[in-house]
Amino acid sequence: MLVKHTAAPVAAVVGRGPKKYSRSNPGRRSGFFGTPKGFDNYRILRRFAVPMLQMPLCTFTETACKDALSTVVPNNIEEVSMKPRFFVLMIVIVCALWSASSLAEVKLFVLAGQSNMEGHAQRGQLEKLLCALEEFELPEDPKGCYRDLEDREERMFETVSDFYWTGEKYAYGYEEWQARIEGRELAASEVLRAAMLQPLDAVQTISFQYRRQNDGSTRLERRPAGGLTSGFGNRNSLYGPELSLGHILHQAFPKDEIIILKVVQGGSDLHEQWRSPSAEARLGAAEQESLYPKLISHVRELIDNPGQFLPKYASGPKPEIVLEAFFWFQGFNDIVAGGTVFADHYEANLSDLLNDVRSDLNAADLPVVIGQSAPDSPNGLKVQEAQARVAQNLPHCKIIVTSDLSNYFHFDSGSHIIIGERMGKAHLGDRPQSSAEPILFMPRLTGDADFAEADNKISINEASGQSTGYPDLSLKTIAVELASQPRLAAITISFKCIPGDLSYDGPIFVNKDLHIEQAGAYLRSRIINGGDFSGEDILLNESAGLKTRSCNHFALVIDAESHRNYINGQAASNALPVDDVRIVDILGSFGPWPGELWDIRMYDRALSADEIAELAERCTEIPVPDPPNAEFPKPLCGPYICLWGNDEVDFNEERFQYYLHAQDMVYRHNIFTVEMYPTGRLDEYVLNELAGGRNLMMSEGIVRTFVKDWTFDKPLKRENANFWVHENFHSFQGQLEGATNIRGNKFSWR
Repeated sequence: MLVKHTAAPVAAVVGRGPKKYSRSNPGRRSGFFGTPKGFDNYRILRRFAVPMLQMPLCTFTETACKDALSTVVPNNIEEVSMKPRFFVLMIVIVCALWSASSLAEVKLFVLAGQSNMEGHAQRGQLEKLLCALEEFELPEDPKGCYRDLEDREERMFETVSDFYWTGEKYAYGYEEWQARIEGRELAASEVLRAAMLQPLDAVQTISFQYRRQNDGSTRLERRPAGGLTSGFGNRNSLYGPELSLGHILHQAFPKDEIIILKVVQGGSDLHEQWRSPSAEARLGAAEQESLYPKLISHVRELIDNPGQFLPKYASGPKPEIVLEAFFWFQGFNDIVAGGTVFADHYEANLSDLLNDVRSDLNAADLPVVIGQSAPDSPNGLKVQEAQARVAQNLPHCKIIVTSDLSNYFHFDSGSHIIIGERMGKAHLGDRPQSSAEPILFMPRLTGDADFAEADNKISINEASGQSTGYPDLSLKTIAVELASQPRLAAITISFKCIPGDLSYDGPIFVNKDLHIEQAGAYLRSRIINGGDFSGEDILLNESAGLKTRSCNHFALVIDAESHRNYINGQAASNALPVDDVRIVDILGSFGPWPGELWDIRMYDRALSADEIAELAERCTEIPVPDPPNAEFPKPLCGPYICLWGNDEVDFNEERFQYYLHAQDMVYRHNIFTVEMYPTGRLDEYVLNELAGGRNLMMSEGIVRTFVKDWTFDKPLKRENANFWVHENFHSFQGQLEGATNIRGNKFSWR
């Protein structure tokens, strides 16, 4: 019997070799490890247990096996008998088999291109950026890393500007406006942290760096491999976009192993030196050796035998590697070489390359991210436009802009961080995943557009040419086809609304498995069994009635636990269990419905009660301070306007509902009928910073003088209409750039 031990990792225990003593017979080996046979047992344990417990792919398995083995292999053996031998060996074998059978997938991301993908960003400049963010100490920095400046953006701007300062002037390529953009994005970076200076074991990286010979052939010059850090660029002290890209991917998949594979050659063109088979069939064989076969070969070899290239996988079971995405950053040499021929063929050449990559790697829907070339010469614009068209026409393809960062040869050390971060976010926005962001987001306050980072299809059908305005849905159907919606474990649908008729009974949203409906003064959701009404359905009626003049917030959450509704942040008491989440069909439609509907959101996860309460809190999309005036902290909001009151104001009184509704009517009139504000900048005046004036403080004087018992029998009687228009105009008076656009004094109401 084992009578005493202290817990320690098994790999550390067995790594020391057999103990030279035991409590029963100090001075000679005994027990499980104390005989020649026991020494064989030790070697068996070491052979199976050490590689197994060093495998990072099986966190759950590793922990379980450590716990099991720690009960029989002590750190400080004081008494051992022969009886546990078979038991220990069986645990080791079972755990090894368990580990081998439950290896997690390793995500593979492939990067290819020329020198800016290869990387020329300097580690020393990265340290200066980190010092300016107070993430790293450079006590000898002559400018103290600009920490005397309180504004982080200003610190980063000054640091980036120093990269170009020669002592007398700024070097070619520096533009203050670009440095300002870099400063702003670096200050807000999610990954620019001191951890970048240390190897990130969870993101294994290998870079095949080629050079072009005089005869047009290629030579492999460097092949660094290991945990992600600076040093995978053109030299050991340089980095490229892979550094921030890898950290962004690690944030998105913190429990997964990741491999980044780079295949690069500085100064390479697409037309000749990356020519793919389809381009070769169209143009003929290239005069120089193409890197394309090497790209495909390296990806295949890495998937088949990762241990050949990455020491981390040299021992233990071979992981299953899954190709996740392809990143392309190239174009400069097609701009500056070949006259106009290379640039003229760039669109066809890039389309061929990306389609061939998908075909040769058996990944038809492989996500692609293109880094747009920077030079703004005539050829540069041709290549930029070609890259944009490829991204638009090729499914699952995104493009990121880089010309706002630097515009000559190599990007600076800050730009590389931003480019990698942009690439990562572009990819993550393209793939279906559980995310904090909605997969559908339609504010509907300036039009029927989708603001989500996805390629959802939105189509509108308005009755007999009658424009209904926004957010009116009475004569309009909005059909939604989600870009990609696999069968997920949960979904949330959220919107804000004001019904126009409390006697209405009918649908607001419909797809083949789900109806969200108005039932008089209530909202309900129904899951339809079998896709029609003939089967059993779930009916959920909320306990709270709907408001008809101010905003109502509705949310529906369906997950493995239940089907539940929320009205104005409050959960219904009669949430019901469900057997299946069938509402993830990609097709659905809103309307027609007699009322106003806006801020439509869908999430591919179950929002928490707190998140739903936050969405419902002010029930408007106008970005106003909360509250804009500390003396009036309570809001009452419609689609566009918010009234703010204090404890002396009871927003349940009908007169405030009427007053709010009147202000919203006037606002919509000014926006959509008389075009008081520039239609080309409507988003700014409704959804962004210029909308800050859409708040009315319910002071005692305003309430006493203007918030009366309004009646809508004659909504345009002189005293009412004059005041509504007058106050509505004041809220934007200072934002009209010196010009008003009111066309006469006539008013027409929908």
